[in-house]
Amino acid sequence: MKDLEIDFFFSFRSPWTYLAMDRMLELQRDFTARVNLRVVNPIYIRYNEFF
Repeated sequence: MKDLEIDFFFSFRSPWTYLAMDRMLELQRDFTARVNLRVVNPIYIRYNEFF
């Protein structure tokens, strides 16, 4: 069986990220999936000219 790999895009500002965190940990534990944490920067850091 091919190893499972999940890209998890984490944003500190999104409440959906926090709701999904427990499920990501369960997937990692139950299916021995590899979870790649990708932190998303807020828009004011990515685009300084935006504001």
